[in-house]
Amino acid sequence: MWRQEELKLGSGQIRVLHGATWYASPNLIVHYVAEHEYRPPDVFLDAVFNGPQPATQEYADALYDLQTSRPLPPGELGRMRRSHLRADARKAAKRYGTRPPERGEG
Repeated sequence: MWRQEELKLGSGQIRVLHGATWYASPNLIVHYVAEHEYRPPDVFLDAVFNGPQPATQEYADALYDLQTSRPLPPGELGRMRRSHLRADARKAAKRYGTRPPERGEG
């Protein structure tokens, strides 16, 4: 419950600000922390505990600045996502002993 509203985990993001850097996580992180003893990275925890809280003007102003900042060049977000997906696939393959996808596979 948050503000007397039931939240559905897995249906949104948690965004926190640390200095000038935004971090985002699926809101399902709450479940992972509570039920599976997951510990997010220290920088994320520092942002949660010491950064501006969502109901403050400081948070609202920073979020506005983020939304109105210069957009990424065309294709850049897709390139960044593909790069992260490939890195995640390589990590998973190493961990579970499987073959990572080739560059054109995903």
